[in-house]
Amino acid sequence: MLVTGYPVVFGFKSVDLGGFIEIVRPEAVDHALRTSADVVALRNHDSNMPLGRRSAGTLALTKDARGLHVEIDADSGISYASDLARIIKRGDAVGGSFGFRVLEDIWSFEGGIPLRELLSVDLREISVGVTFPAYPNTELGVQPRGQTTAASPRGLSIELAEKQLRTQRAR
Repeated sequence: MLVTGYPVVFGFKSVDLGGFIEIVRPEAVDHALRTSADVVALRNHDSNMPLGRRSAGTLALTKDARGLHVEIDADSGISYASDLARIIKRGDAVGGSFGFRVLEDIWSFEGGIPLRELLSVDLREISVGVTFPAYPNTELGVQPRGQTTAASPRGLSIELAEKQLRTQRAR
């Protein structure tokens, strides 16, 4: 089965992350895409539940206007992977997330609340089937292996995503 979707979305605000909110800029993931960084796909940030790995060829990362799109070739013969597929299909945990080390960011204030904008990150892992995602606009789905993926109906052009980001920053 393929787990596909957007665990990283551009230009959307996160939930309160403990006294600050965050926005991922489109260029933030470029470092991971330019390098051969060995990103791992996990179930809800649990390193005991790997689903795919870039170096193994079971995790593909592509950037588009909406965010970082992933395709994980998850083995449905692994019990937690097949359980994950059922959880996602039911709609119980359709969020995504990511683990990273900040390479470059900028901080500002919005309505008295600190706002961090991620400009470049060292991407370590992406997570799927996240119960409480920091970014509510993430989305994931499951499909049979071999089926082509369609563009997200909520996808934005790069120009529109950048305009949305400028509008949010101006508020």
